[in-house]
Amino acid sequence: MTNELTPFEIEYENVMSNRHAAYTAFNGSDSVYMQYQRGEATEQDWLDAVQAINDANPYPVKAK
Repeated sequence: MTNELTPFEIEYENVMSNRHAAYTAFNGSDSVYMQYQRGEATEQDWLDAVQAINDANPYPVKAK
């Protein structure tokens, strides 16, 4: 049995890594969330930041 990843799995892992980096980056959604917690941003600002990251890094679609 091999432990090699398929191209789909590699792409999926890359998307997950990119999303994680974007969430935690300066001015990423995590920082907007902290601003929201302090009353410096709205919940919608935070949700919009998360959605923007997700839109920029869509999950791959597995071919049938």
